[in-house]
Parts: sequence; structure tokens; C-alpha cells
Amino acid sequence: DVTRINCMLWAEDIILLAESEEGLNKLLLGLNTYSNENQLKVNTDKTKCMIFNKTGRLIRRDFYLGTARLENVRSYKYLGLIITPSGEITSALNDLRSRALKAYMALKNKLGVFFRENLDDTIQLFDTLVKPILTYGSDFWGCLKLPKSNPVEILHMQFCRQILGVQKNTTNHGVLLELGRTPLTLEAHRLSIKNWERIKTGQGNDLVCKSLLNASSKKLDWHETIKNMLSKYGMQYRATEPDQKNIANAFINRAKDTYHQESFSCIRNPASKLRTYGLLKHVIGREEYLIQIKNTKLRQKLTKFRLSNHKLMIEVGRHMRPIVNKEDRICPLCHLEVEDEIHFMTRCKIYELLRKPILDHCEELRPQFKYYSAEEQFIFIMSTPFMNDGQCVKIFG
Repeated sequence: DVTRINCMLWAEDIILLAESEEGLNKLLLGLNTYSNENQLKVNTDKTKCMIFNKTGRLIRRDFYLGTARLENVRSYKYLGLIITPSGEITSALNDLRSRALKAYMALKNKLGVFFRENLDDTIQLFDTLVKPILTYGSDFWGCLKLPKSNPVEILHMQFCRQILGVQKNTTNHGVLLELGRTPLTLEAHRLSIKNWERIKTGQGNDLVCKSLLNASSKKLDWHETIKNMLSKYGMQYRATEPDQKNIANAFINRAKDTYHQESFSCIRNPASKLRTYGLLKHVIGREEYLIQIKNTKLRQKLTKFRLSNHKLMIEVGRHMRPIVNKEDRICPLCHLEVEDEIHFMTRCKIYELLRKPILDHCEELRPQFKYYSAEEQFIFIMSTPFMNDGQCVKIFG
């Protein structure tokens, strides 16, 4: 029944919204009368109609502005954001990703070989030139139910992996922790809450502010979503108490803390692919070696080793068909034990000559080093600042 379907019309910068076909026809008649009386002309080629429905299909109905028949469309870009009949957000996010990808590739081509040379500068350029495109309109869509494979987050992770020089199957938690970054989705949530906070304090459009005042009785979906978002992080009182300020900033701090707790819990799980990385990563923030090691090739090898993006059997065995059990991923060189990062760095006899200068230097720094267990030696080697000149990384070649 078309009378129960919301109808929308775009005319230049004017939006007409009605709950039925008859309602939109009335609005069109009023618009036509007003434009004639004021000698205004509406460009009907740019004027489109859309009928919202749960299925998202294109419903065609005849709408006229004067004598001109208006086109029914399946999608429309309004203020830079794509709108579809079903109200889904995936199409808009895909469009944002497509536009941001062009900016990202232009940035990457301009930087050339310097793309990975200075991470601070590259990350700052990405956050300045590409991130605003990815998060465009997030004060609106940031509080919606986002798709599991969020196109915006996919491009963000693509950038993070490429700047580190690791493969696309490298775990997200490890990549973000290594760079000291958090998902862009959290930033989108912050911007949507900031917009809600602005309206809540009466700084927005009068009609929108009045609708929020009646939200408790009308149960607006948007308002309820914001409340649920705050409740997820134990901040539901922020939505009800009138004197609360800086809600968006408090939210992002709580959300980032929660994300880091979940990430550290994940990498320290004995069954995690990043269980070895969990032995090394203890502090939130970007790793210092990413700035201190100037040789990008050596730095990339170290990053791959830390994030289990290497060719040791502990990692290769999980990709074999059939999958090799963890305890059967024996070192193909010494055939003594499972070839994991600790075995490679401290115990495999094949690499004794390459490893000796490193171990000797460790004993000079700490005489009791030779009494450490293999795991303790591994942690000391990978965490000691002398590694930052790339000396230890040469063994990875």
C-alpha cells in the first residue's frame, strides 16, 4: 500500500518529505505554486523522487511538478552521502571508501619510496587528507548499525598494513597495536555522540532540538541508539543527567581503553596467533623501533617477525592442506622441536653463528643473561634498545 510508504523528493537544495503519495503530491503542488508566484524555476532534470520501503526495491509512481514528470530513483547522493530506498548505510560507506581510495592512492604515488621511510609524516598526511573523507557524515551514520565488513575500516586497515609492510592476513589487533592506532569506527561513534551532544544542549536546528526534548515519549530510534552506545561502555547516566558536559571526549577515552583491554586479552590468549607478540607488547602506543630503524627493509622484516607474518613452520603449518597440528610443525632444519619464534631466535642450532654476536652483546649488557630461559632470552633480545639500530634484524634475512 503506497499510502504507507514514505516518499521523498529532492529539488535542487530542497527536500520534500511525506508519509504517503498523496502527501508528496500536495507538497509538490505547493512548491509549484510558490515558485510560480515568485518567478522561480526548478530544474526538473535534477529533481528526483524516492519511495522508501523495507525491501529496498525501486517503486515507481508518477509525480509531477507542474507539467514535468519527475524521475523515480534507486539511490541519490545528498550532501555527499548516498541514500537508498531501504535506508541501508552500506552503499554510502562503499562510496566513501571509493572516494577515499582515490585520495589514498594519489598520496601513495606522490610519496613513492618515501611512503614507509618516515611513518610519522605519512600517518599525519593520511589523517589529514584521507581520514576526513572516510569519516565524512559519520555524525549521522556513526550511530547506525554498521556492516560487519565495514568498507571504511577495510581501507583504514589496508593503509596500516601497507605502511608496516605486512601481508593482508596479518591480525588486525596486532597491526593497530603496533602503530598505536584504534579502529576508525570509534572515531565515527565519537562524532555521532558529539552531534547528539550539540543538539542536546540546544545548539542545533530548532526543530531537531525540540524533537530531542520529546524523545522520551516518542522513543526516537536515533536517541535510543545513542543511549545504547553509551550504555555499552557504562556511561548511560551521561544521556539522562542534564549537567553532563564533554560526553563525546569521555566516551572516546572509555572506548579506546576498552578496545586496548580487549586487544591485549586477545593477543595473550595461548591459542592466539599473536601469542608470541603478547610477550613483547605491554605498553599502549606506537613502537619506538618504527621511528628509530631508518632502514625500511630491515624494519619491515622485524615487524613481520613480531606480528607472525613470516615463513616459520608455526605459521606456515596453519596454511597447509590439511592443516598441520601445532605440535607437529617441526623445524625443517634441525628437526628437534616446533619451529616458532622463540626456537628460531634462541635455540635452533643452524643459526648459531649468526646469533652469537647478538647473544654475546646481551651478556655484556646483562651478565646473568646466559642463565635466562629461552623465553626470557627472547623477550630480552626483542625488547632491548640496542636492537633499534637493526643489528639483530639481520638474522631475519
